[in-house]
Amino acid sequence: MTGFNSIQRPENVKLWASIYFYRPLSQFLSRYLAYLPFGPNFYTYLSGMFAIVFFIVIIKFPSHFYLGVIALFFYLLLDFIDGDIARIKKKTSIEGVYLDLMISFIANFAFFLGLGIVAFNMTNEIVYLYFSILNLFLYLVYKLLVGYHGRLLLENI
Repeated sequence: MTGFNSIQRPENVKLWASIYFYRPLSQFLSRYLAYLPFGPNFYTYLSGMFAIVFFIVIIKFPSHFYLGVIALFFYLLLDFIDGDIARIKKKTSIEGVYLDLMISFIANFAFFLGLGIVAFNMTNEIVYLYFSILNLFLYLVYKLLVGYHGRLLLENI
């Protein structure tokens, strides 16, 4: 593998957990996972499955919330790994970015709606469902306005 030097993500990552935990762990694991015959989209789909597992666990088994948190951890880790694998194997593509965005939308949907449903089930207050749906709507508007790379899409109009 010759692409190990290109493992750094091109744009700056500003979240504490990303800088000090997920990014270093992802780079370490990606160096070994790159030798496996799986492409970056495999890890993207796998991360999506962990997001769905998170949703199912917190809805169906709220007493085992820790299993959902573990699934969420693997979703986030694999979300970093898929990009690293794409850069290492030089298989970056528009389709891969699109797939990553779609899985990200599904994961955010599962996260916010799942937490809203759990809060509703624990308190019987419908306001938690309303807030989770409002949060999903605002997230969608934010992504439509700001876009994938954090630049305001309306600047070019």
